Amino acid sequence: MLSLIDSVRAGLSSTSELKRAVVTKRSFTLKIVKDWELEDVHSATVNCMDIDPSEHRYLLSGGNDGGICVHDLMYYTGACSYSAKVLHRIERTHPAAHKGSMECLQWYPFDSGLFVSTGMDRKVKLWDSNMMALAFETRLNGMINHHEMSKVPSQNYLVAAATSDKNVILLDLKSGSKSHELCGHSSDVLTCHWSPRDEALLATGSCDSQILLWDIRSAKGCLKSLDQHNGKGGAGKFSPSTAHDGDVNGLRFTENGFFLVSYGADSKLRVWDVVNGTNLMVNFGTTRNNSKCAVQMDVTSFDNEHDLVFVPSGSSVIAYEIMTGVKVKKFGHFDTVKCCTFEPWYQQLFSAGKDRTILCWASDIHQMREAPPDKVGSGSKPIYVDNWDD
Repeated sequence: MLSLIDSVRAGLSSTSELKRAVVTKRSFTLKIVKDWELEDVHSATVNCMDIDPSEHRYLLSGGNDGGICVHDLMYYTGACSYSAKVLHRIERTHPAAHKGSMECLQWYPFDSGLFVSTGMDRKVKLWDSNMMALAFETRLNGMINHHEMSKVPSQNYLVAAATSDKNVILLDLKSGSKSHELCGHSSDVLTCHWSPRDEALLATGSCDSQILLWDIRSAKGCLKSLDQHNGKGGAGKFSPSTAHDGDVNGLRFTENGFFLVSYGADSKLRVWDVVNGTNLMVNFGTTRNNSKCAVQMDVTSFDNEHDLVFVPSGSSVIAYEIMTGVKVKKFGHFDTVKCCTFEPWYQQLFSAGKDRTILCWASDIHQMREAPPDKVGSGSKPIYVDNWDD
């Protein structure tokens, strides 16, 4: 690392190369953080999490009991060992809480003042996070397995909801009404994900083993159905192409939008070229996936050949290199892991599941030092010392 710094000083390398090298090293050396933890506040399985994309400070978590928690990741007490403070908590007894299991939570992509929650009670709820009050809710016909808002800056205020009635419902947050439905799957839709490059491109995965790509501006149906065999056998002449040999319950675009990572109940990970819809045949081996619902996985966003995908697998989260399938790291829990999310600013991984505990994984080179006395307990940002080894 020191040699690269010298190279940057000499003008032989760019600062972007140094940044990529540092964040890649941190991502490859994640370990459990022993002197910092999140408060154990959930009384049931934690199904979903999300970190606000604007400040990277607030973590949402929700689970089977229908409760919602907002954690302040920057709360610092000054002590050697401390917990991230829970700023707000919506109990399951709250009148506006979900009645049943919550399946997905997401911050509004451009402002931490709003977030959306969905669950098995078939309701989509929009929350004001400043007041922790319900701003809007609507009920759909089917149970909602997953939802997603596009992170591409635009006038698009649509929420895509993957439902158990075989359709994907597009909701307009401005008007609170249904925009239209995407009909093409023959079974429950378990997951969906918007492209980070094209605001109109949506990928959906279903219990019919298919992954469909949609242009929501088109009324002609899906753009294409991804085929795991790339058209070289495995399906009959009149049979629909399948992406997996089982339910598709995990989808994630890479940061540049050119590749899509999918996860299936056949315990396989696959990487797809989005432009031509081909399976890149990356071999990840067998990854345990017994989930009957959506699985929240995440990818690093450094836009280089060393990007990682973090995948819940049984009682662990496994990190793989996306382009090579090489297994990099395994992060263990005491019970089945249901979700994980990666924080790109400080290269931290958060994971949670049936053990009701949210764990934080960070690099060894993130070392805490004492904060100034006037900052202690004020919710100030932690101060890090970077120990770079050559």
